[in-house]
Amino acid sequence: MNSKQVIKRAAIIGSIILVVIVLSVACNALRSEPKSPTLSNPNAVFANFDGFEITYEQLYDKMTRQDGLMHLLNMVDEMLLAELMASISQEAIDNEFNMLRFGTKDADEIDMMSDFEKEKAIQNYRDVVVVAGFDPDDEASVEQFIRLNVARRNLTIGMISDAVAEHPDFVSEDKVITYYNNNYRGDIVAIPLRFLSRTEYDAVLNRFNLVPNFNGAIGLYQSAVPIEDVPSDGFDESNTRMMTDAEVMQKFIDVYNYLYPYRTAIDNMLDAQSVIELDLEHLQFNFNDLQASSLTRQVATYLFDDLLAASRPYSITSKTIGDYRLLFYVLDHQLVPEYDNLSQERQDEI
Repeated sequence: MNSKQVIKRAAIIGSIILVVIVLSVACNALRSEPKSPTLSNPNAVFANFDGFEITYEQLYDKMTRQDGLMHLLNMVDEMLLAELMASISQEAIDNEFNMLRFGTKDADEIDMMSDFEKEKAIQNYRDVVVVAGFDPDDEASVEQFIRLNVARRNLTIGMISDAVAEHPDFVSEDKVITYYNNNYRGDIVAIPLRFLSRTEYDAVLNRFNLVPNFNGAIGLYQSAVPIEDVPSDGFDESNTRMMTDAEVMQKFIDVYNYLYPYRTAIDNMLDAQSVIELDLEHLQFNFNDLQASSLTRQVATYLFDDLLAASRPYSITSKTIGDYRLLFYVLDHQLVPEYDNLSQERQDEI
């Protein structure tokens, strides 16, 4: 926001505060009873952390101050950005709405989500909208929230795009190259296995007689004793053998088909190149696309840093990200060209 907009925003805030004060004084003159909600037991302890107590009054005061400031800033920005908000298309609003609720605007990806995943995503969306000072159950309020955020983003993009060389917002070619090198690190083709809990992770691996982190690999359990009856330190060369990378890939495919019966099944007799050539969407991981959220950024770090640097092309034990446990078998890593080797059109896009 430039200096003129800052001054204008400050002036509006000052005007609103003045109006609020005047109205408050007037209301107090007309009525003697409290106009604000009160706490029945403000000194009661809401939470205790190692002897440090937070009362209901302290919590209420903090929440109302923060919530009030957020509402005030939203009101000011809506005044400043009214014209820009009105210009946003319904398609852009619908896409942003799906991104907010499900993390994607792709209808096919949304359809692929389980009921549990949708429920969790929608609850996260509701929390974000409420914390921002809007009502997730009010369609008009949600649309106002979306319009305001898209307008803020568009304004920022416009300011950066229009900045001249001496302006702090100006994006030099050096900045673009640094951004490109940090964010465009190619594509990985990998077989992903996602488990909703530790219980599911253990149950599925037991079903396929798989022993994670067995001598630095994944072992195949081979014994008459049920695998679930073997303690974690009971796996050794007498009942478990190390598998080759090709055998591990077959097992990954078997588990993948088991976990995702609604997706296109993969023939476990295919070699890595044949699986790559299937060009299945759910096996594609682009580093830049994974920067969309904190959770997928963790996936990107794990795939492009940890696994690519590992001695084996697959996870030997699960990686916990968010509420999930993940395993990957990396089939291919396609690098992007150096920035200087990109076409001028591609450089302009970046």
